[in-house]
Amino acid sequence: GPFDVYCKEHGIRHQKTPPKTTQLNGLAERMNMTIVERMRCLISQSGLAQTFWGEALSTVVHVLNLSPSAPLEGDVP
Repeated sequence: GPFDVYCKEHGIRHQKTPPKTTQLNGLAERMNMTIVERMRCLISQSGLAQTFWGEALSTVVHVLNLSPSAPLEGDVP
């Protein structure tokens, strides 16, 4: 479908797992946990209200996307 074509054109490796089997998708689950941990820390340390979670999420993801990654052999996404 169009999504698969988009992924292929942009060098995105799309892997599917069966529904309700998060244990089979460890890398994505670990990244989700990392994002949530950093988001909570950012909100806590900044003293901002919990209502700023969206901005904290955007900031954390932005910083992670600019950071080198071991699974990508030091490259950035």
